[in-house]
Amino acid sequence: MKTELSVMNRLAEVISDQLNSFLSEDEDYSGLLDEISSDNVEVDFPDVDNMPQKTMFYIEPDSEEIDDATTCSDVATMNVTVYILCKRDTNERLVKKVYGYFTALYCLLRSNQDLDGYIDFSRVAEVNYYPAVTATGNIAGVEAGIRLSWEKDFSYIQQ
Repeated sequence: MKTELSVMNRLAEVISDQLNSFLSEDEDYSGLLDEISSDNVEVDFPDVDNMPQKTMFYIEPDSEEIDDATTCSDVATMNVTVYILCKRDTNERLVKKVYGYFTALYCLLRSNQDLDGYIDFSRVAEVNYYPAVTATGNIAGVEAGIRLSWEKDFSYIQQ
């Protein structure tokens, strides 16, 4: 059975493995966006004081809805927040960076809604500028609300 943690880990893998191909060549982001690797993506709460890289994607669970599907399965719809944080630059460049990375994340999830066949569906539900970091200075962030849906098969339990 797919667990919530395995789904979040798959999302992290897809971001770290595939996001770079969606980094915009648009002139607004020219020279601003660095490539992303697994070092830049964590399933964790964002800790701006201890960010290991100047650009980080943090995936944090929020809530989950579970609905009946069949006698042996449920449909899980989990809401996660992906925090995209950038630091060590001017405020103008930081804002451009976080929205450049968000645009890449949005395009990635629109083109790979099932996370390489691992889940049934994913979508970006909302995006907000992350106000908790603005007082810190020299850091900017956005928080993207992502909905992830998959079948929770528990037929092995009923044996």
